[in-house]
Amino acid sequence: MDVLLNVLLIALITVNITDISGVVQHIENSLSKWLKLRSVHIKILECSYCQTHWLGLLYLIISGNVTLFNYALLLIVCLLTPVMYSTLILIREALNKIVALVSDKVL
Repeated sequence: MDVLLNVLLIALITVNITDISGVVQHIENSLSKWLKLRSVHIKILECSYCQTHWLGLLYLIISGNVTLFNYALLLIVCLLTPVMYSTLILIREALNKIVALVSDKVL
């Protein structure tokens, strides 16, 4: 159970950093200016699925939990990264609505 929870946490962190924060676009824009190119794309940095896979696999190896079952769970979690993204955005927007409603009532 700890393995699944840790893989899920790796996925959530990766989705947050890769898909939501905008840091990847900032890195690529900075690189393109530094290299004097029109644009730079580093595919592994743009894909939360890929990052979750490699980071999760690295976690499984380092923790000594490489089994076929755990690897299959990792791949399922990777497959769910777009759903995690949508869910995190939904939670953020719902909380924004709640704060706005409370703010209107209080102020």
